[in-house]
Formats: sequence, C-alpha cells, structure tokens
Amino acid sequence: MRYLLPAAILLGLSIPIARAIREMPGATGSATGASGTGDFGISADTADTPAPGIIEEAIHQASALLDNFGTSIMNTARKVWTPPAAAAPYMADITAAESRYGLPPGLLARQLQQESSYKPSIIFGQIKSPAGALGIAQFMPATAAEMGIDPLNPSQAIDGAGRYMAQLYARFGDWGQALAAYNWGQGNVARKGLAKAPAETKNYFSSILSDLGLMA
Repeated sequence: MRYLLPAAILLGLSIPIARAIREMPGATGSATGASGTGDFGISADTADTPAPGIIEEAIHQASALLDNFGTSIMNTARKVWTPPAAAAPYMADITAAESRYGLPPGLLARQLQQESSYKPSIIFGQIKSPAGALGIAQFMPATAAEMGIDPLNPSQAIDGAGRYMAQLYARFGDWGQALAAYNWGQGNVARKGLAKAPAETKNYFSSILSDLGLMA
C-alpha cells in the first residue's frame, strides 16, 4: 500500500505537466521580452525552439512513461490473490464472517485455504491433522467446544473462525500475531513472541499476509 500514493501522485501530475509544457511561451515560438528578444538576449526568430510536433511527441512519450511506471508500481504493491474455485460454495459464509467481525477482506478466505485447502475430505472430517484438528478451519476439539461450534459444520466453523480471529486481533493488536496465535496458540505468542515462533508458524502468517498485500 505504501507504493500506491506516490504512483497516484505521479499519474495525477502527468496531465498538468503536459498542459504546462504546451502553454510555455517557448512552445509557440514567441518567447520575447520587451526588447523583442528572449530572456537571455536570444532573438525569438533565431531561438532554437522545438517544432510543435516534436513537443507533442515528447509530451506523449513522457505521459506514456509515467503511465507505465505507475502501473508497474501499483501491480507490485497490489496483490492479486483470489480464492480458488473450491472455495466457491463457502464464499457467502466467509465474506459474511469477514464483514461481521471486522476482518480485512480476503483474510479469512486465504486463511481457510491455508488450513484445509478447501478439500472436502478435510472439511467433512475424513482426514484430520496429526494433532487432531478438524474441518475447514482446522479447529482443535477443545477450541471448537469453547467457541460453541461443530468444526465439521462448514457454516459454523467459518463463523467461529472469523469470531476467533477477531478475538485474537483484539488481544494482540495486529493480524500477524493474531494469525500466529491461531496456528501456534495464543499462549505461545504471548509468552514467546513471533521471533521465537517455529518456521511453520512464521510461514503461515507471512504467506497469508503477503498474498493479501498486508505485510508491513
């Protein structure tokens, strides 16, 4: 996001800059002072003033360069992650939970991809993690019980995951720590901090935030 403002400024300036160049006295061949000469004593008739066509071409090229520069910067800054096709049956519940609990758009959708890859065998419990996590949001049974949800009911699990993430954000104050707490446990994050998080947890929160353009 920090690149968007400079790019917008550059793009916004391209039009007034071009207009100013067109309106410069030298662009019309009439840059004369009161004595009939230019500011530097050069006769207006002999001053090396570019032809209007050359000026227009220069303006066009400068504007194109600014456009290309701004597009490049914005494409770098703006991430283009979109939910996979497998997420489609769950997107209404996901976007509702993101809105209800104040999560950044796309955060829960990307997090659930990290948790279950939207695979039916994981979502409906045919496969569970070695630690015993279940469902689309990979809730541990104890956490699911605390949240009052059935982890194998996708609608309940999605709402529970959104609510739990909002609670973690309220406690830790940033989404990186909230995601780390979801993955590693909030007690670990509180006691040890992100610097001592295992590689799996660091990859978990950094990949999600990076894909959404939310990395600091």
